[in-house]
Amino acid sequence: MLRNAIDQHYIAHFNDADWIYHQLQSGGMLEHSPHQHDTLNDITAMVAKGKYTPDKVVASVSFGFWTYMFTKVPFRLGGQSILQIFTGRQTGLGQKAIFKELQQIKAFRNRIAHHDPICFDATGRKSMVYAQTNYALILKYIAFLGYDKDDLLFGLDVMPDAVIDLMAEEIEGL
Repeated sequence: MLRNAIDQHYIAHFNDADWIYHQLQSGGMLEHSPHQHDTLNDITAMVAKGKYTPDKVVASVSFGFWTYMFTKVPFRLGGQSILQIFTGRQTGLGQKAIFKELQQIKAFRNRIAHHDPICFDATGRKSMVYAQTNYALILKYIAFLGYDKDDLLFGLDVMPDAVIDLMAEEIEGL
């Protein structure tokens, strides 16, 4: 959802369906991106295989690539307009705060992707707080992007809050 919103925003902003490739070039907003080298290599490989499309690039870049869009330089060079994708955003929540929260979501996502535990506190005791806090943050950004979480997660997020609270209390008591 986030990547598609950013992609659609910059397609319109730059009037360019291939904006990622062009913005990675000299003078582009992503010229100094830490993802520039790898992304250009991926594009070159796709072209060599005859498989290149801008949509394939969008699908191939990392979550870190997308969160980088909220750092100072691309935010400024991109016209400081990317926050428009968050149609449900809280008033007063700016670029720096959004970047910080997206980094928190990225760290949580990486813990899950690397099979790291997410149900322990800093002392090693079982705790649902970390997972619940990050889940709430993800739901916040789903809403910021203009989606209804209940419609989006229908059939997936099926445990009632009361059951989750009881589970958390049990874990805390262990």
